[in-house]
Amino acid sequence: MDDSVFNAMTSFQFFCNDFFKQKNIDKLMPKNMIRSDWNNRKEAILNEEIESVNRYLDQQALLRLQNYTTSANKGDIEKRFNDIISRVMDNYKAKVKDYYH
Repeated sequence: MDDSVFNAMTSFQFFCNDFFKQKNIDKLMPKNMIRSDWNNRKEAILNEEIESVNRYLDQQALLRLQNYTTSANKGDIEKRFNDIISRVMDNYKAKVKDYYH
């Protein structure tokens, strides 16, 4: 693995780790929402949260990929970013589902 690929991958992994450390999943229930409303809308709210986080990470990956426009390793870096996003999103989905179900 090329040093630039390793550095990009490591940097993005650290970014994702820091991002999820700051996420507070116990506050996904909107304030002042009645418990019955929460129970009726919980699945939709959680799915929106997961989609929002996934979009954000995709955007961050694209921003970082712009730094490698001339790099021959851009495809490798993009694949590794996608792998990282898939892995962290699977973990986040499981964490959210375990917490709220």
